[in-house]
Amino acid sequence: ISILLKNNSTEVIVSLIENLEPLIRVLPVGPVNEKLIPALINLARQDLENQAAAVQFFPKLAQFVDQQTFQTKIEPTLLSMVIDPVFMIREESTNTIINLGESLFDVAWLERVVEVKLEELASHSRFMLRI
Repeated sequence: ISILLKNNSTEVIVSLIENLEPLIRVLPVGPVNEKLIPALINLARQDLENQAAAVQFFPKLAQFVDQQTFQTKIEPTLLSMVIDPVFMIREESTNTIINLGESLFDVAWLERVVEVKLEELASHSRFMLRI
């Protein structure tokens, strides 16, 4: 994984995540946590097209990492996308959070995530983001 991610190519990252299931069978989870998650988070911070791809891959990656790893490494990026200036990214990230809460995690996780984000937005310094 390290060698493939050295050039920081979007196509390589997308290909690795698309083929994550067979990759996990061969490799331990450690390289995925150490290399692929940061690459995906970096992808989510790039242009619109890459952000959209990253949002779609978060649920797939969440299936292969434990909940603690997801909460500490992926969840903050996914939650930050909820207030993205682009509507499509906001909508996709919100749908992804809801789908993760319904399918992979539990309702308590979903309530915690939404409650924390709403509390943050209620006191946000920018009035356009304040609810």
